Amino acid sequence: MSETPIPILSNPIILIHIIPLSSFSPGQNIDVGKIACKLWNPIYSSHNLFRYNIDGYLTYEEFGKERKGHTYIQVFRNGIIECVESYILKSNNNEKFKKKKS
Repeated sequence: MSETPIPILSNPIILIHIIPLSSFSPGQNIDVGKIACKLWNPIYSSHNLFRYNIDGYLTYEEFGKERKGHTYIQVFRNGIIECVESYILKSNNNEKFKKKKS
Protein backbone atom coordinates (compact mmCIF):
# COMPACT_ATOMS: atom_id res chain seq x y z
CA MET A 1 0.00 0.00 0.00
CA SER A 2 1.73 3.13 -1.18
CA GLU A 3 -1.04 5.63 -0.48
CA THR A 4 -1.63 5.36 3.25
CA PRO A 5 -1.94 8.23 5.73
CA ILE A 6 1.14 6.93 7.60
CA PRO A 7 4.08 4.76 6.50
CA ILE A 8 3.02 1.12 7.01
CA LEU A 9 5.16 -1.98 7.56
CA SER A 10 5.62 -3.93 4.34
CA ASN A 11 3.82 -7.07 5.53
CA PRO A 12 0.60 -8.63 4.26
CA ILE A 13 -2.30 -6.49 5.47
CA ILE A 14 -5.85 -6.83 6.64
CA LEU A 15 -7.96 -4.03 5.18
CA ILE A 16 -11.55 -3.32 6.18
CA HIS A 17 -13.74 -0.61 4.69
CA ILE A 18 -17.03 0.38 6.31
CA ILE A 19 -19.06 2.38 3.81
CA PRO A 20 -22.41 3.75 5.01
CA LEU A 21 -24.92 4.48 2.25
CA SER A 22 -25.20 8.05 3.54
CA SER A 23 -21.56 8.66 2.54
CA PHE A 24 -22.72 8.88 -1.09
CA SER A 25 -25.20 11.68 -0.35
CA PRO A 26 -24.23 15.02 -1.88
CA GLY A 27 -22.74 17.33 0.71
CA GLN A 28 -22.24 14.56 3.29
CA ASN A 29 -19.70 15.90 5.77
CA ILE A 30 -19.36 14.71 9.35
CA ASP A 31 -17.82 16.82 12.07
CA VAL A 32 -14.68 14.80 12.84
CA GLY A 33 -14.12 16.91 15.95
CA LYS A 34 -17.18 15.28 17.52
CA ILE A 35 -15.92 11.73 16.95
CA ALA A 36 -12.30 12.32 17.89
CA CYS A 37 -11.45 10.43 21.05
CA LYS A 38 -9.20 7.65 22.28
CA LEU A 39 -12.01 5.11 22.00
CA TRP A 40 -11.08 4.55 18.34
CA ASN A 41 -8.40 1.91 19.00
CA PRO A 42 -6.94 0.37 15.86
CA ILE A 43 -6.94 -3.40 15.39
CA TYR A 44 -4.36 -5.25 17.52
CA SER A 45 -3.33 -2.09 19.36
CA SER A 46 -2.90 -1.41 23.06
CA HIS A 47 -2.37 2.32 22.73
CA ASN A 48 -2.67 4.77 19.93
CA LEU A 49 -1.65 8.12 18.55
CA PHE A 50 -4.12 10.33 16.78
CA ARG A 51 -4.34 13.42 14.63
CA TYR A 52 -6.54 15.27 12.21
CA ASN A 53 -5.56 15.16 8.55
CA ILE A 54 -6.96 16.49 5.31
CA ASP A 55 -9.21 13.42 4.96
CA GLY A 56 -10.66 13.52 8.48
CA TYR A 57 -9.49 11.82 11.68
CA LEU A 58 -6.66 9.30 11.96
CA THR A 59 -5.75 7.06 14.88
CA TYR A 60 -2.74 4.75 14.62
CA GLU A 61 0.09 2.93 16.38
CA GLU A 62 3.75 3.09 15.35
CA PHE A 63 6.05 0.13 15.65
CA GLY A 64 9.80 -0.37 15.93
CA LYS A 65 12.80 1.84 15.31
CA GLU A 66 11.60 2.75 11.84
CA ARG A 67 8.54 4.47 13.36
CA LYS A 68 6.34 2.81 10.78
CA GLY A 69 2.74 2.10 11.59
CA HIS A 70 1.34 -1.37 11.79
CA THR A 71 -2.29 -0.41 12.27
CA TYR A 72 -4.56 2.57 11.76
CA ILE A 73 -8.16 3.73 11.48
CA GLN A 74 -8.95 6.57 9.11
CA VAL A 75 -12.39 8.15 9.51
CA PHE A 76 -13.15 10.14 6.38
CA ARG A 77 -15.27 13.29 6.42
CA ASN A 78 -17.97 11.56 4.36
CA GLY A 79 -18.38 8.83 7.02
CA ILE A 80 -16.35 6.05 5.39
CA ILE A 81 -14.06 4.19 7.81
CA GLU A 82 -10.85 2.45 6.73
CA CYS A 83 -9.11 0.00 9.09
CA VAL A 84 -5.68 -1.44 8.29
CA GLU A 85 -3.57 -3.95 10.24
CA SER A 86 -0.16 -5.17 9.03
CA TYR A 87 1.28 -7.17 11.91
CA ILE A 88 -1.04 -10.13 12.51
CA LEU A 89 -0.22 -11.79 9.17
CA LYS A 90 3.53 -11.16 9.46
CA SER A 91 5.55 -14.28 8.73
CA ASN A 92 8.40 -15.43 10.94
CA ASN A 93 11.81 -15.53 9.24
CA ASN A 94 10.19 -15.09 5.80
CA GLU A 95 8.42 -18.45 6.13
CA LYS A 96 4.95 -18.95 4.80
CA PHE A 97 2.21 -19.93 7.22
CA LYS A 98 2.23 -23.65 7.84
CA LYS A 99 -0.38 -25.82 9.40
CA LYS A 100 0.76 -27.17 12.75
CA LYS A 101 1.17 -30.92 12.90
CA SER A 102 -0.66 -32.62 15.74
